[in-house]
Amino acid sequence: MKSFSLRRGLAVGFLLLLTLLLGLGMAVWLLGRDYAVRYLQRTVREQLTKNSELVLAPFTVELSPWRDFPHVTASLRHLALTDTTHHRTVPVLRVGRADLRLELVSFWQRQVRVTRFEIHDADFQQLVDSTGHSWGMRGKKARRRGEGKDPLLTFSLDSIVVYNFRIGTRNEYTHSTLTGRVQRARLTGGIRQGALRLTGVLDGYLEQLANRTGTLLAHEPVRVWLNYRYAFKARRGEFWRTRATLNGDTINVAGTHTVAADQATGTYLNLQFSGNQPLVDVLHAALPPRLRPYLTGAKSPSHAQIVYTISGLSGPTVRPHVVLTFGLRNASIAWPDSARRINRWDLQGTYDNGPGHNLRTASVKLDQCRIYSPVGQLNAEMLLRDFARPYVQGRIRGRTELPELATVISPGLWRAQRGLADLDIWMRGFLPTQGVKMLARSQKSLSVRGTIDLRGAAFRLPARRVAVSDFNVHIGLRDSLWRLTNASGVFAGMKFQASATSTYLLTYLTGQHPSTEITGQFAVDELHVDRLRALGGGLAPHARTTASRPRPRSRQRRNARQLTMTLGNHLLPDEVRLNVGLHCGRLVLGPDTLRDLAVNVRHDNQEVHLTNIKAQAFGGQLTGRASWPTDTANDVAPIDFQLKMHFGTQ
Repeated sequence: MKSFSLRRGLAVGFLLLLTLLLGLGMAVWLLGRDYAVRYLQRTVREQLTKNSELVLAPFTVELSPWRDFPHVTASLRHLALTDTTHHRTVPVLRVGRADLRLELVSFWQRQVRVTRFEIHDADFQQLVDSTGHSWGMRGKKARRRGEGKDPLLTFSLDSIVVYNFRIGTRNEYTHSTLTGRVQRARLTGGIRQGALRLTGVLDGYLEQLANRTGTLLAHEPVRVWLNYRYAFKARRGEFWRTRATLNGDTINVAGTHTVAADQATGTYLNLQFSGNQPLVDVLHAALPPRLRPYLTGAKSPSHAQIVYTISGLSGPTVRPHVVLTFGLRNASIAWPDSARRINRWDLQGTYDNGPGHNLRTASVKLDQCRIYSPVGQLNAEMLLRDFARPYVQGRIRGRTELPELATVISPGLWRAQRGLADLDIWMRGFLPTQGVKMLARSQKSLSVRGTIDLRGAAFRLPARRVAVSDFNVHIGLRDSLWRLTNASGVFAGMKFQASATSTYLLTYLTGQHPSTEITGQFAVDELHVDRLRALGGGLAPHARTTASRPRPRSRQRRNARQLTMTLGNHLLPDEVRLNVGLHCGRLVLGPDTLRDLAVNVRHDNQEVHLTNIKAQAFGGQLTGRASWPTDTANDVAPIDFQLKMHFGTQ
């Protein structure tokens, strides 16, 4: 009975003690929780806004002892930070929720020790306006010169987890934009011996990378394997053994960034990115904006090896020095037009934004450019300077197939089917604007000199609806002046031979220049004047007369006069200036035909002169001369002619 009472008393005492301990624990937790919440709110606010014009909106802190028992989890919700410098309010940071795992013992030491950090739905923004004023996490905080200070805290984070973190920077002064999103990241890190270390994997995508020349990358998935260290005293961060996937290829990242303590703002960079990237993307980044339309629609399975270096001071109004070296071997590239393609291509080049770190001092140098074909190789050495108004100097030499040459030179203006080309060309001058007037502009601003030999060439000129085949020629180039030697082929279905000097010939035939001048000697098996006139954009109405049937001899003379009027209306396009000797087996003038024609033709844009006419026509020998003014207002031009018809007697 006594033992029962003792046991009962001990049980009651234990329950009372447990109740007291639980009550004391609850009281301590309630008091500690309120203290911890206030302490965390004060600490976060001080760390984010101290000595700056950053404003932190009200946010909530919740503590839970059960979520990560025996540790306490602190949840910060609805963090919103605004930069109010330069009399403007710009949101710079928003966090939906941040969970921190805390060690309880640190509360009594008046410290917060975080061992796990998890962040959800964050948005970080930086802005530089057109005047160079910047808004960001510094909030006009005065930069302390000299060395930094080692942090007072030492901690390790065994888990840093990030979900949906958007990062965006927009610089209206330099016209550049970088936005990206980390969809998920798992990292470990901490501060030891005065340095922050982070290691882990980040998955996300690059939303946009753009500069003043346009968008370079957009909507590209990215994965990063990160190794990063930041030394607080040296104020320097370092990447090592860091890799990233971009455009399906792996890029190695290494180098440092250091606070520019001698500057009000800015960072000294020494970063290097190396690896492989798709060929078209590399060309898009390395070429002047004026040439980028040339790549429209181009596709390539090939990848270029790149080394991209960023060095020097970088800040809101200062661009760093950028150098991109790129190389490729056995590459191929093709355009939607099946005739435009390069099947085998070696290239080694360097892009450099120059001493001014801008478009005007930028250059790209092609140390080696080789285009291979079954008949040989085409070698090019080029230097392009001043991307704002590109100036080119270089040389193209070698042998290639004509379709591949048409891919490189004035693509789209002529379409080659076959043929061989031997070239040795020097270029110097301002690069023309890519577009429909490219060739005309090039001959005004770009000096092109050298030689071209074509053999068995076949191509079409869409602007004139003309086809050329079996074309063989040696061309001496001196800018717009071309000397054609031993030319032969079939032009618009007419077989010809020629040796001539011309100006603006190719640009006229491709519809890029209003006129051309030709001097020389031509021999044509059969010349159809209607096809020749079609080069000028259409046929003039053919003058016909109706009359009663005359006697045979008078009909022959009447035909001679009719022939003269036909010559005046249909012989030449108005925009073709000529001073040539013409030999023609058959000249077809509508219903009329001349045989064994020899004539000197001169057209100076005011008058057409035909001299030393000799031809077989209407059963007789036609000789003499003729001239008429160039007058498109009249259906029939007034003609001055002296013609003789000699008929043999039976």
